[in-house]
Amino acid sequence: MRPIATPPRVCALALCLATTVRAASPEEAPALNCPASLEVHEQPGAPPAAPWQAMADPGLPVHGLSGVSMLQGPPALGARLVPDFEHKTARQRRYGWTFSPVQAAAPAEEARWLACSYHHTALILVRPLPVGAKRCEVQEALLPTGRSLRIEGLRCD
Repeated sequence: MRPIATPPRVCALALCLATTVRAASPEEAPALNCPASLEVHEQPGAPPAAPWQAMADPGLPVHGLSGVSMLQGPPALGARLVPDFEHKTARQRRYGWTFSPVQAAAPAEEARWLACSYHHTALILVRPLPVGAKRCEVQEALLPTGRSLRIEGLRCD
């Protein structure tokens, strides 16, 4: 769950858009992996009125990966794409998007982006999808209640 109002956040990672990409054989698409966690340092927009003090909650866990989505066009516009397929069992959910090809010289409005969201922060990490990506699928483990437990995988072909 995201807070209703969030103070500005500063990304502490040197390469916020870094993802793991391994060498791929011709028949295999490169793996796109969201980083498992994100380190952030929060600060209030203005100092709180006396006698209040702002401090980080030492009891909050690391900001772990909580979701994967796809964006159409510049990420700042926030045009999230709705998944066009979903398969759900008692303990796993697979969902994703099917795309028509985008040309390398296509306008920025047609570019597609991978967005990784994290628990307890409004920050997301984004990176462009490879131009030839036709389909992306997310595998998510579920709790017995049906709620999300963790993201287990992401594959784009």
